Amino acid sequence: MKRLVSVALYDPDGMVAPFARRTIDALAGPGTTLVATATHPLTPEAAGWVRERGQLIERENVGLDMLGHQLVLGEHPAHEFDEVILTNDTFVLLQPLARIEDRIDPAAAFWGITASREIAPHVQSYFLCFRSAVTRDPLFAEHWPAVKLADRRQTIVDNEIGLSRTLTRAGHRFDVAFHPNAAELTRAQLRGWRHGRHNPRAVVGQWNPTMVLADAALNGHLPVVKISALRFDPFQLGTPALLSELERRFPEPMEGVRAYLKRTARAYG
Repeated sequence: MKRLVSVALYDPDGMVAPFARRTIDALAGPGTTLVATATHPLTPEAAGWVRERGQLIERENVGLDMLGHQLVLGEHPAHEFDEVILTNDTFVLLQPLARIEDRIDPAAAFWGITASREIAPHVQSYFLCFRSAVTRDPLFAEHWPAVKLADRRQTIVDNEIGLSRTLTRAGHRFDVAFHPNAAELTRAQLRGWRHGRHNPRAVVGQWNPTMVLADAALNGHLPVVKISALRFDPFQLGTPALLSELERRFPEPMEGVRAYLKRTARAYG
């Protein structure tokens, strides 16, 4: 199987964090064309490490990940591959990718780890996998030249929501690895309601599972933890306790996360 992997990187010190290296190592290998786009110049060590596994493109720090993926797909047309994976360095894999993919319906044309209800339901773009039914559909190729510089909300609307909607309307079904159970859905709704009371921009029922249910990672149901959930804790889940418990339960995947959060805190206000 021929696979293309596009990895969007950003680190204010030009490094590749340990958790990002583990994701890249999980994706690199025989039959895979891996291309990383970095929006901050990498240190010689980090750049060398990436180039041992694939191609490195350093670009201006404008726009979001989709502009990097656009560059990659411009150089490597999707129809030449059986599978295309778009990902970034914003999450920690707590379980092997093979085990995560085992949760996915084999008939799904594309899949992700989580689906968000933020703004509108969509597969979240920090990890997207498109199988051959999509990579060889002209609709997929036609999407990428239209990607343009935009703020976060518009990027979600145009690319995460827009791409999911375009593909599903064309008959391509998707699946995700994390389907909240009844207890988690109730917990998410209550947390969303409580958060909305103090946030006039919040809309009840529109929530991001990686944020509102970050603690679902503790029992392995959510197979990743987002760095932003630990950094900002928007639903007041208690980051210090959550981080410590994740380190206790998943010592190898979580190695270096605490140090990364401390090292990069200045860049995130």
